[in-house]
Amino acid sequence: MKKFIILLQILTASFTYSQSDLKGNFCSSLNGGFNSTCIEFQENTKFKFYTYGCLGMDSTGSGDFSFKSNKLILKFDKVATSQKSQIKIENVHNKKDSIKIHFKILDGTLNMRPLPANILLGSDSFESTKNSQANEDGEALILKARSNTNEKYKILFVGYEILEFELSNSSSKNIEIVLESQGPRIISNKVYEYDIEKVKENVIILKDGNRFKRSKS
Repeated sequence: MKKFIILLQILTASFTYSQSDLKGNFCSSLNGGFNSTCIEFQENTKFKFYTYGCLGMDSTGSGDFSFKSNKLILKFDKVATSQKSQIKIENVHNKKDSIKIHFKILDGTLNMRPLPANILLGSDSFESTKNSQANEDGEALILKARSNTNEKYKILFVGYEILEFELSNSSSKNIEIVLESQGPRIISNKVYEYDIEKVKENVIILKDGNRFKRSKS
């Protein structure tokens, strides 16, 4: 029993030190270093969080961290997020049994030049989609049967924001979309948990074998 109490005191002291005194930038790399996740531990149990991919920073967020029951808990602050891309929809009324949806997609970062973006659509979910692509003039025309249903759409182009919206199939439409360049996704009002195996001064070892190593810079 005495040995157990001593061991418990050692473990408790280790995690108490980790929560109150652990500072610096710790990163975990995946996919041969092409993808990485970094946590910057700051004073007063504050942290900043970043994920990186082939095209640069994918997401970022900040909040408060804690260690509880051998878990590292990251509680992200709730922050306002906004999308810069814009959509303008003009309904065109007709009495035909079919409708025409005309897209005009423009590049908001390069003087409103036409953008040959992909248009994904699916009535139930974005996992089951059909693909159309705007031409070199940034235009696409989709023909559909008239109905009272709504259709989900996703506009995609590498390096740009993903624009998601719904359209009614009750009438023809002219749609102008201005896509803006993609910045890192802001993580807001989320809680991430990591199961911890061991915490050292320069490395955090997770139970799944992954490690967050202290950055030299």
